[in-house]
Amino acid sequence: MKLDVADSLRLASSALRTRQEVHDRGVSDRALHRGLADRSWVRVRRGWFVEGPVWRSFTPEQRHLAQISACASSARNTPTFSHLSAAILLGLPVYGFRRAPVHTIALPGRQLNSSRETTRHAADFDRSELAVLLGIRHTGLARTVIDVARTSVPEVAICCADAALRRVSHRTDVQERWRDRLLQSVKESPHVPGNLAAVRALSLSDGSAESPVESVSRYYLDVLGIRYRTQVSVPSEGGGELRIDFEFIDHGTFGEVDGKVKYLDADLRNGRTVEEVLLAEKERENWISGSTGKRVIRWGAEDLVSLETFARKLRSFGIIPPVARVPV
Repeated sequence: MKLDVADSLRLASSALRTRQEVHDRGVSDRALHRGLADRSWVRVRRGWFVEGPVWRSFTPEQRHLAQISACASSARNTPTFSHLSAAILLGLPVYGFRRAPVHTIALPGRQLNSSRETTRHAADFDRSELAVLLGIRHTGLARTVIDVARTSVPEVAICCADAALRRVSHRTDVQERWRDRLLQSVKESPHVPGNLAAVRALSLSDGSAESPVESVSRYYLDVLGIRYRTQVSVPSEGGGELRIDFEFIDHGTFGEVDGKVKYLDADLRNGRTVEEVLLAEKERENWISGSTGKRVIRWGAEDLVSLETFARKLRSFGIIPPVARVPV
């Protein structure tokens, strides 16, 4: 069962051990040094450790939560976590995340020294922009989305913004008003580094995207200049409607993007076997093709590792990006 962020933070925090706690377990400094070499212990940050098997059982996000907890526990003054760290504390998807330094933010004028373990940002912010999770202070949803959009690659920025829009509301009009407020906030500070990138990412955000792979697919299609529609409705065999991720307007083709978790996660399968899920998908695809006369193509996260990889996948289906915009 997938843990929520609060549970993951508790799990990560409970796994942390100070050097003294490691010693109390009968592990000397020499033995700890050997343990770090053979990965039976992992150093999370200076003075904080996690047993190797436990660390390897964590997701990348849970490992980052352990870093955050260690940073908060060892700080002289209460830190405010921001950027990618705040995104993870908020449970926003950080596309392709593997590892990163902990990010904190403080008002200008304070002495800020970044390190390999912590990236410290100086920026104006208001207390109303902050939130707290289990005693860990961090930037709230709107401020975090803006900071990520200013400093991260478009794939990460758009995934975070899309997910935030879904969290704000399922209503498109509410999402659009919230996004417009973020854009206005960014435009009111034109000299902040990364503002142009933030405007672009926020302008491309869309709360109808149901997953990070769908968000990245949409962004890549925009870059490639391929015309499409999203969340297309098709009448179902039983009289309801089916929702399809993409329709390629100029190619008579529907597109579905799936992550492997759809088939591997028992909760998402709702008690069905992998074979039953695949059969249901095939029957659904046959109905869509037969009732509309349009084929259905599929791709997954492995096809989205780069723009070039995705373009090659589309070409294999005969969907050719405009020549002038095809990546080399």
